[in-house]
Amino acid sequence: MWDPTAGCGVMECCPNPPELRWILDVAVAVLPSKDARTLRKQIAALDELW
Repeated sequence: MWDPTAGCGVMECCPNPPELRWILDVAVAVLPSKDARTLRKQIAALDELW
């Protein structure tokens, strides 16, 4: 699990997952609808874990 108190703070080395979430949002937006649904389900399942 990601710990916000750990890491060096340099995005290229120790990225902050919530700050990078936009990348997944862009991926979902450009996928065909069936694939976007599949990815959204996978993301939702991971959100439950994190």
